[in-house]
Amino acid sequence: MFTSNALMINRVNPFHFSDTEQDDDYGFFLDEDVDSDCDSLSSDHDTSDLDALAAQLPNEPSESLRSSPPILSVFMVEQISNLGLPSSLQDHMWNRLYSSSRDGDSFGTFMRKVRGFSCTLVVAMTSRGEIMGGFTTAPWSGRKKEQGTSSSESFLFKVGLSAKEQSCFIPGFEPYGKSPTTTVLGAHHGPSLSSICSEEYVSVYRCQEADQYTQTCHIGNKRLTIGGKDGSLGFCVSDCFSRGCTSPCDVYGTSSPLASSENFDIVEFEVYGFSI
Repeated sequence: MFTSNALMINRVNPFHFSDTEQDDDYGFFLDEDVDSDCDSLSSDHDTSDLDALAAQLPNEPSESLRSSPPILSVFMVEQISNLGLPSSLQDHMWNRLYSSSRDGDSFGTFMRKVRGFSCTLVVAMTSRGEIMGGFTTAPWSGRKKEQGTSSSESFLFKVGLSAKEQSCFIPGFEPYGKSPTTTVLGAHHGPSLSSICSEEYVSVYRCQEADQYTQTCHIGNKRLTIGGKDGSLGFCVSDCFSRGCTSPCDVYGTSSPLASSENFDIVEFEVYGFSI
């Protein structure tokens, strides 16, 4: 559980779906192994806070945390918990139900791992290192009757860098700056300066029109979406969690995509559930 205080935080879309497609009954997902036909990708993580993560993810073995570190840092988790989660979940434990690097990229595995959980948080990391996702209150199920609707507690989020922290002078990195008045940008290639210079923060975008919110799980296309009934996609993952898209979404009050590009490649995808 998390008790610490948080710090503050139309182009054509190839993933756009029609009203007819939204109304399709996707049926049941059989409880059987589905071989992955997609290549898994792994991403590099800073493992310095694994001890703290182990304390906050008590149901996951330490070996798993070391071999497949979570996308979210302890600091990100605390911000999301305090800024976004409903009060009824504030004191619940987080459980990493599914991780593409830990569990493979089989959609069947994903469906089995998240079964029985209504409230979940989905998280994606892009090939550019951008982190975003959303919180939903309906099961990820192919059954039409369980597609999410009317949830004012749903929200989208993204992780960014504090503007004033994106540049700094670091003594000892002369190739990047030769005087105390020279700044070193975290975007420079070379040493991992971004982790030294920047401070991460989480921006949360709450659902503003509960009756216009949609959450869909399209088994045939292996696609998950969070968006509006008008077809706008605040957050979408597809192709065995390898591709994603994001666009402005009035339902969540987002005037721009969650990522720097509307369409992106995903290198890691995770789903979290909550328990007492």
